[in-house]
Amino acid sequence: GNTISALKYLFKSILSRFKFAISFCFLGSIFLFSYVFLFLKYDYEDILKTVFQLSNINIQQSREAFKSNVLQILSDSLRYHHSVFWEVAEGELNETPTVLSIEKYTIQDYLTTYKYYDPLHPTNMQNQPTIQLIQQHHNIPLEKKRYYQDFFLKHNYYKDEMVMYLNDGQNSIAAIGFLRNKEEISFHRKDALKLSYVKKTLENVYLLHEKSKPQSLYHITMREEEL
Repeated sequence: GNTISALKYLFKSILSRFKFAISFCFLGSIFLFSYVFLFLKYDYEDILKTVFQLSNINIQQSREAFKSNVLQILSDSLRYHHSVFWEVAEGELNETPTVLSIEKYTIQDYLTTYKYYDPLHPTNMQNQPTIQLIQQHHNIPLEKKRYYQDFFLKHNYYKDEMVMYLNDGQNSIAAIGFLRNKEEISFHRKDALKLSYVKKTLENVYLLHEKSKPQSLYHITMREEEL
């Protein structure tokens, strides 16, 4: 009798573990399926197009022209239509960024009042991913984050924000901020994943550009550049 009871107990234990293993594998398969099929065909085409255009950008143009071209490529290929290209030094943003479809008064408002409330500002990004969505950032107090969203973003008719930092080794040397207005859909982890595929290419061409001699040093005019 004891032997039969022991065998029944052993059988139930094995069956329970088997069911757990099956459930675990099933859930893992669902996660992998959703991750792999997060992108559609046109998403892959957009990423390849972006990488190709960034790889062929003119690195010897002026700083302003280079950054404007980068923002335009990201707008045309990935549909990020409101963006700002900051230079970063010693954890601070430069005060004359290059912008695409963002009003000057919005940048001035940000710099004079709200930048340190921004969850995605360099001072608030310690130990955070270099590509970050504002809704996924939890490194600052919630009250501070809500203040920034309610009084800066909404006041300027935007509803969402994302950032991609460009690094030279462990140091952040630039940051590209992206905004979505009230008529656009909010950013999704899919957007961060897209940027992760183009980030290394952009870092490489930006570093090459910084180490090259821009045309402005040769005093080449816009007309001469066209010719």
